[in-house]
Amino acid sequence: MPPKQKYTREVILNAAVNLAREGGLSAVVARNVGKSLGCTVSPIFSYFSNMEDLQQAVKDEALKIYQDYIQTTNGYPPSFKMNCLQMIKFAKKEPCLFEIVFSSKGLETNFDNDIESLSKAYNISKAEGYSILNSLWIQAYGIGVLTSKGIVEFSDDEISKMLEQIYMGSIMLAKNDNDKTPGLSRPIIKVSIKK
Repeated sequence: MPPKQKYTREVILNAAVNLAREGGLSAVVARNVGKSLGCTVSPIFSYFSNMEDLQQAVKDEALKIYQDYIQTTNGYPPSFKMNCLQMIKFAKKEPCLFEIVFSSKGLETNFDNDIESLSKAYNISKAEGYSILNSLWIQAYGIGVLTSKGIVEFSDDEISKMLEQIYMGSIMLAKNDNDKTPGLSRPIIKVSIKK
């Protein structure tokens, strides 16, 4: 009977994810993974046909870690704002994994439930709701990138206030008639340009 493998797929993947946490996907090379495990590169290729397979597994694991952050938003109204806050928190705590997740093509975002809720709450069209949430998502992503790179440092409270301003400001812009919008007490400023 052959000896039991000392290094399992999970152990190798965890070592690779830890390397990615510290140095990004470029740190996930066979020599580094072997060194962190205290072995040669041979065990890696017992479970992964090549380094691209291991790097893809690291990307998948990074996405799972991100999704764990997002799962904590269930039950928070508005959930979309909380998703954005959690994305930024992920960028703060896991900057290299944030870059891996958000630099990969094919990351899907689905705003359907949030658009429906927003449309009903503020009496706006679904197209306006999509535009508002898309704008908020882009702003949150920008804050996430700046945070992950260490360019800016905001408290959770500051980020929450910024996102709230973007969210409510976008709603106000989407509305032409403030009377139908619950929760907004200031009139929308209308500007006309003289010819």
